Amino acid sequence: IEDFTRVFYNEDVKRRLNDIFGQGILENYLSKWIDDINGNVKTDELSEYFDKGITKFKKAAVLASASVVFQQPMAIARATAYIDFKYFATNPKLIKHKETWEEVKKYAPVAIVKEIGGFDTRTGRSAVDWINGKKSIDDWLSKPAAYADEMAWCWIWEAVKKETRTKTNLKPGSEEFFKAAGERFTEVVTLTQVYDSVFAKSAFMRSQNGVVKLATSFMSEPTKLGNMLVDAGVQGKRGNKKFTVRVIRGVLLSMILTVAAKSLVYAARDDDEDESYAEKYAGAFSGSLIDELNPLSLFPILRDIGSLITGYDIERSDMAVYSDVITSFKKLLSADELGWEEIRDFGGAVAAAFGFPLKNIIRDIESVINVFNTAINGPDTTPEGLKRAIREAITGKKGSKQRQVFDAYLSGDEDEIERVLEMYDDDESEVASEITSAVKEYYISGEIDSNTATQYLVVYAGKDYDDVYWDIRKWDYISENGSEDGYSKYGSFYTAVETGVNLRATINEYISNGVNKSDLAGQITEHFKPIFKKMSKTERARLQSYLLNAYEMILTDGMTAAEKEAFRTQKKKDISKWLEE
Repeated sequence: IEDFTRVFYNEDVKRRLNDIFGQGILENYLSKWIDDINGNVKTDELSEYFDKGITKFKKAAVLASASVVFQQPMAIARATAYIDFKYFATNPKLIKHKETWEEVKKYAPVAIVKEIGGFDTRTGRSAVDWINGKKSIDDWLSKPAAYADEMAWCWIWEAVKKETRTKTNLKPGSEEFFKAAGERFTEVVTLTQVYDSVFAKSAFMRSQNGVVKLATSFMSEPTKLGNMLVDAGVQGKRGNKKFTVRVIRGVLLSMILTVAAKSLVYAARDDDEDESYAEKYAGAFSGSLIDELNPLSLFPILRDIGSLITGYDIERSDMAVYSDVITSFKKLLSADELGWEEIRDFGGAVAAAFGFPLKNIIRDIESVINVFNTAINGPDTTPEGLKRAIREAITGKKGSKQRQVFDAYLSGDEDEIERVLEMYDDDESEVASEITSAVKEYYISGEIDSNTATQYLVVYAGKDYDDVYWDIRKWDYISENGSEDGYSKYGSFYTAVETGVNLRATINEYISNGVNKSDLAGQITEHFKPIFKKMSKTERARLQSYLLNAYEMILTDGMTAAEKEAFRTQKKKDISKWLEE
């Protein structure tokens, strides 16, 4: 530090740095860095309480969490940005993991910093506890994740040793060999891995500002990825294109493998009985990958802005554990019937407030049960099921059962259709109803036209063409008016009768689309009788003329002129009798 400070504050050096990076930019950054290395961190009592809230929040999120354990080893992929892939094709000696780990700590003390700080910042031991070998319950709860983390670093260590054997003339196993490997390992780890140190955290993440601490919760790994990409961009501008490609490849591989690993657990936590595990996994992987590849997620503040844009609230991590207690307690009190879910959520929230991850333990036990239930009782995996799961994950919209039924029949996938029928206990009439509901939704929203809607309803819902015609007429009304209020199947017929306009064409439309003549005539009586009785004498005379014309058009085909006249006379008497009823 003394040597660095002496060089850094040389006027010629400062002038040169300002020429390259801009006036005072690097000087301010490095001055803050030196202060942090020297431990010039000022906190107050209020800040300590604030920090405790964040620490409890992080412990509740990561301790005893299977998803954290699964994704820890995927950090190896980031190291491939600086070490060739071929050096990782080696036996990492994971069986003798402890021996390898002691070797790493001996020649690369950064591993000791990692061990003290834990697998996630703010969850490790103090240096004093580490030296004294004092362990707490947190150490036991974090052991699986820490073990996975150590294995990843051991694998990187073995790759570095193999690289050192290849690229140097040092005798393998010699002290010089191990020292060289230790230096190279420290370089790679500092650039690609997460650990709790001034040397591994950005200036933003080292800030003691309360708002900044909230913004940087769980941002160690994204910040590391962001810095790698920025470094790749800088080196690319300087002409080192191969390095840029290698770093981008390593970052992308790390993101994909991390999502692939944690999705195994996310899929297990999904208790949807209508999907197979493979379909749950496909959905979890697709949705998480989109989030992971979002560049906004790599940078503090921007990540929060991105969350707001996509409809998520920003959580105050210092108060999260306490707000969970209040929320779950309210849910407990308002429940009509006290059940396992309410008890579990409240118990987990209270335990988290004391720094114990009961919720994670219960959740992962339930996940194991879900996997077994899905394997034994769950549906078979189908191509359509996989496609649906991915589509729902990408759009963020959970498909309705109607959509599942509709898509199953539309795909022609017999296995998917069979599964849909099982969802409805082979009740084909209910399945037909669900398909009709789905087609209605798509038609009203403009996704399909009337010809396509007709085809789907006839082929997949087994409906009659005439019934489909009137369904679509009703949906057109809803599209135009916003609801079906005021709709009547015979609305256009009533209008034609009382105005005489297009009466013949309207009658033919109804008859040609499944309405028989007697039913149509009956509609005249049923609809106009109460109206007729309330009219004035003049109004009745006018309406009676239109009604007689309608009756005649509907019921007198094939009659002689005399028969039609007799029919008209009788109908006139019948209409007059309405006033007596």
